Amino acid sequence: MAANAVTLEVLRSAFHAICNESSALLARVAYAATITEGHDHSGALLTQEGHLIAHGQRDQAAHLGTFEESVKTTIKHAEGFKQGDVYVFNDPYLGGTHQPDIKVIRPIFWAGHPAAFAISCGHWPDAGGPVPSTFNPRATECYAEGLRIPPTLLYDRGRPVRSAFELIRSNVRVPEERTADLLAQAQATELMERRLTEYIERFGWNVVNEAITTQMDRSEQLLREGIAALPDGVYEFEDFGDVDIMHPDQPRIRVATRLVIEGDRVKVDFTESDPAPRSPFGFTRPSLLSAVYDGTMHCFPHLIPLNHGITRSISVISTPGSCVHVLEPPPVPGFASGAYEKVAACVMACWTQAFASVNPKRMHAATINLANLALGGMHPDTGLPFVSYLWNEGGQSARSYKDGNSF
Repeated sequence: MAANAVTLEVLRSAFHAICNESSALLARVAYAATITEGHDHSGALLTQEGHLIAHGQRDQAAHLGTFEESVKTTIKHAEGFKQGDVYVFNDPYLGGTHQPDIKVIRPIFWAGHPAAFAISCGHWPDAGGPVPSTFNPRATECYAEGLRIPPTLLYDRGRPVRSAFELIRSNVRVPEERTADLLAQAQATELMERRLTEYIERFGWNVVNEAITTQMDRSEQLLREGIAALPDGVYEFEDFGDVDIMHPDQPRIRVATRLVIEGDRVKVDFTESDPAPRSPFGFTRPSLLSAVYDGTMHCFPHLIPLNHGITRSISVISTPGSCVHVLEPPPVPGFASGAYEKVAACVMACWTQAFASVNPKRMHAATINLANLALGGMHPDTGLPFVSYLWNEGGQSARSYKDGNSF
């Protein structure tokens, strides 16, 4: 029997509340200041196929577009799932962002089968490598950076896999704190599992599944209506990384964006962008998707939060081996202060051009330029190892008719 509109709205809100609660739990119990104070974390629910249902409403945009590929990669790697299994994953070339963004992934079971997935992602202050914080500005290969973890079983039927924990502990700085972060993320996914199960028990799986499908369809409809209201055409913009610091000629790095609107469909083409640089500026395709969705959601704020109804409605074209679709082994940890902000800015600029004849005041300034500062070593008073990772931000999200946020 079809659910009524009130029930569907209750469940739509519930999905976001589940993710918000998991992110709040992580921020309260993790050890990393990047998570507890910087709030560089995210929580999300996905379907059994790996389609994004919902995420926390104050989560990091750079994480969100990678979650679908992260779950699909985990499904491919796993030899089936069991109740209580939990995986850890961060490999950017297989569906992650960069090595410091550690994802904990838990299949949520109902009636003996995986019905959904929960993800908790947190940016650790350090994921190993030769430089504290894992940001190695002189790296020319990923092998000169931090630990890369393919989907790896962390809990087997609810029991900790000691070898997985020890492998991570042996390759990161301040392992006690990183272990605490890992445990906090596992608890965040367990909370999502418990909450979703409570709603399934109350409303039944068919009604919950209907709410998921209806939410995605509605988001797609809203986006397509917004696109259809704009003139068909080709809108182009480019931006540049200042310099490829590890290249002998130190060239600029071009990010070229071409947005094509046809009716209610949109295609975003990056095939004219430069090849992958030698320095840590570029990013992998999952991060490219995040940046495209981020720039688009800025321009269509009524669509927030993101879900699969939106991701399936935006076609993104890129060239493997380019600066916006890096393939192993070029480095990627610096992506958030590199290709990510350039792509998001280009996408917003293209949408602004499309809005020009409909609403010329509908435009957004580029995102901030991120700077990372990392310190590490042995504390002179305690003799204990430490890593202090900070980032500096300015204001962002300014519009032609309104100031943005101040940071």
